[in-house]
Amino acid sequence: MPERNPDMAAKAVRQHLAGMLAGDEAVRKAATEAAVKLGISEIGETLLKLVQNLEERPQSRADAVRSLALLKDDRLNQALPLALADRQGVVRGAGLRVLAERDPAEVLRRLPRALEQADLDEAQVAAELVGQINTPESQTLLSQWIDKVAGGKVAPGLVLDLLEAARRRNHPALNAQLEARERSSQADPQAALAPFLAGGNVERGRRIFFEKSEVYCVRCHKVEGRGGEVGPDLTKVAAQQNRQYLLDSILHPDQSIAKGYEPVVILTHDGRQLNGTLRDENETQLTLMTAEGNLLTVLKSEIDERARGKSAMPEDLAKKLSKFELRDLVEYLAGLK
Repeated sequence: MPERNPDMAAKAVRQHLAGMLAGDEAVRKAATEAAVKLGISEIGETLLKLVQNLEERPQSRADAVRSLALLKDDRLNQALPLALADRQGVVRGAGLRVLAERDPAEVLRRLPRALEQADLDEAQVAAELVGQINTPESQTLLSQWIDKVAGGKVAPGLVLDLLEAARRRNHPALNAQLEARERSSQADPQAALAPFLAGGNVERGRRIFFEKSEVYCVRCHKVEGRGGEVGPDLTKVAAQQNRQYLLDSILHPDQSIAKGYEPVVILTHDGRQLNGTLRDENETQLTLMTAEGNLLTVLKSEIDERARGKSAMPEDLAKKLSKFELRDLVEYLAGLK
C-alpha cells in the first residue's frame, strides 16, 4: 500500500484518547504506544500523572516513564527523579534505562548500588546496562560481579543477566572469566542450568507459551481449558513438579514423559506405521492420540510390532528460544499451580 499521511491517524486517536486511557490495562498500553508512535504530545500530562499515582500498577508506571522519554516530553524532567526514587524496583529500573540514555556517567555511578538491590527488577536492568556502557569503569564493575557469580555470592535470578552482559561485551578479560566458569560447570551439569531456574518474567513467559509461533506450546498443551491435547494438561503442573523438572522437560523432552502420554510406534500386519501417545489400552485394543490431535483405535490382533517412540515434543525446542526466553518460560510454568 502507498504511504499515507500519519496526521490522519493522529487526529483519529486524539478524538478518542481520553476514553482509551480510561480503559483497562491492555487498552491503555496500546493507546499509549499508538500516541507515542504518532507523536501526540498531549498525552504527556496523562503519563506524568500515571507515574505519580502510586496506586497504579508498577509496570504501567514504568511504561509511562519510558513513553515520556520516547515522546521527548519536558514532563520527563519531573517524572524521572520520581521513577529513580520509587519504591517499586520495576519503576526504578525504567528510570535507570532512561537515565542511561540521558546521562551515562550518572547512571554508571548508580549501578553498583542498583546491582546490590534485593529487588530483581532493578538489579537485572542494572546488569544489562553495565554490559552496554563501554567504559573502563563498567568493565571493572562487571568483572567484579562475574567473580561474585563464580563464588556463589549472587542471587540466582541475577546470574544469567550478568553472564550475558559479560558475553555481549566480548572483552578478553571477561571472556577468560566466562571460560573459567564454563570449565568448572562442566563437572556439574545441573549447576550450568541453574541460571535458568530463577529470575524469569511470568508475563513474558505466558506470551511465549501462547503466542511464540516458533514453539507454540499451546498447540499441544492445555492450560486452564485453552490449548491442545497431544501433550499433558499443564494447568497445575507446578503443583506436582519442581523447576528443575520443568527445565529438563523442555531441554530433553524424550527423557521426561508424563504418565499416560508415552509415545508408541506400531507396525500393523498390512504394513502401516502408526505413531502417537498411548491414551487407553485393554485386552483387545489400544487408543493413540496422534500429533494432529486425533484419537486412533487399533486392534491388537492387527499389530505386528510395537515399540516405544520418541516424544512428540521437538528435541530442538530450546534452540528456538533465547536464554532469557527459556528462563521466562520456566518462570511461567513454575507458577501453574
